Amino acid sequence: MLTKLRPIPHDELGRLAAGAGPDSYAAGMLTELRERRARDEQVFAFRLGEFIVIGPTPSPEEELQLTLAYEATKDLKGSKALELITDADVVEMVGEPDEIITEAERMRARRWICSTCAEIIESADPIPVPAPCKRCGGIAFRTG
Repeated sequence: MLTKLRPIPHDELGRLAAGAGPDSYAAGMLTELRERRARDEQVFAFRLGEFIVIGPTPSPEEELQLTLAYEATKDLKGSKALELITDADVVEMVGEPDEIITEAERMRARRWICSTCAEIIESADPIPVPAPCKRCGGIAFRTG
């Protein structure tokens, strides 16, 4: 049975960190979560087996990739787990991608909404994230 990626509520991560101590893995992940949220990033904490992952909510494809990578390496010890999985391994596990989209292409939209003030920026052609917002200076945007 595959290990599931499950969200960890902020308060639960706080309890884990408090129980394990200030130098623990959980405390480090809580610190990362707080720092990234302070930079107005839309990130969350997730548990994957024994690991805590901090990041945006993954798409179903990304969740599958994380799960398969974890399953393929969970019995390895130390940093070897991360060194041994390659792009070719991921392709072997999930197959060839339907389309390869560069990060620059992925981060374009015709309509962006500022997460702070809800200012709407529209364009006839897809444009990159228009940060910072001209109205409030915010840097977090969502498509809409």
